[in-house]
Amino acid sequence: MSGTDEPEQLRGEIVDASYFSVLGAQPAVGRNFLPEEDLTPGTHFVAILSHALWQRRFGGDPHVIGRTVRLDLKRYTVVGVIPAGFQGLSGPADVWIPAHTWRG
Repeated sequence: MSGTDEPEQLRGEIVDASYFSVLGAQPAVGRNFLPEEDLTPGTHFVAILSHALWQRRFGGDPHVIGRTVRLDLKRYTVVGVIPAGFQGLSGPADVWIPAHTWRG
């Protein structure tokens, strides 16, 4: 991640737009991915942050929603922050992005 302070290597997951809904996870701030954000490759560059990353990089600022961050040379708009302690299917991660966005 870059565009905030010092660049930082993150653990990310590329997921289906329904990932959090299927797991019953509701964002602490913001929203989950929308179905249309996972339909067309290379569109809807959005990201959901972990609670830990949100605290560490953004000081828990709720105004992070709508902010742009850079991940692997692409700009993503932050749409949500997942609650503290969320593990997901692959263990802890720092950031999640829709699968079709990544392929684009």
